[in-house]
Amino acid sequence: MQISKFIILEFKERVRVNVVKNKDFIERGIRRIITSLHQEVFGKGPEESWVKINKNIATFSCTRTLTPMEIFLLGTQDGKEEVKSLRIRISSAIKERLTTEIDVICGIKILSITDDIHIDSDTWFGAIILQSSIE
Repeated sequence: MQISKFIILEFKERVRVNVVKNKDFIERGIRRIITSLHQEVFGKGPEESWVKINKNIATFSCTRTLTPMEIFLLGTQDGKEEVKSLRIRISSAIKERLTTEIDVICGIKILSITDDIHIDSDTWFGAIILQSSIE
């Protein structure tokens, strides 16, 4: 997968004006990357999202992430399992790109990303382990 042109342009602009990469900047950057990637992959972004960093762990949550097709599938027999299985496959397919974009935009190395979706509350959430602590 390729890094989106929007993300690269935003990165170049921030480097040009010499933005200080503090905790707030990194949280906003990760949130934008997650939201943008979700919109690209699923055709819609989450209704609400947040990212919080504590030392070397970033946690994230996105609400209203299910697509109309997934909502339809939930009404069928074994629909919940099918949606969960689909999300697991998509998640594993985009983790490398998510890791690369966070590294390029925020300038931080990612050791691991784990995520899950809670179907009943329509919430996608996860944790990102960073190579070093962010203060």
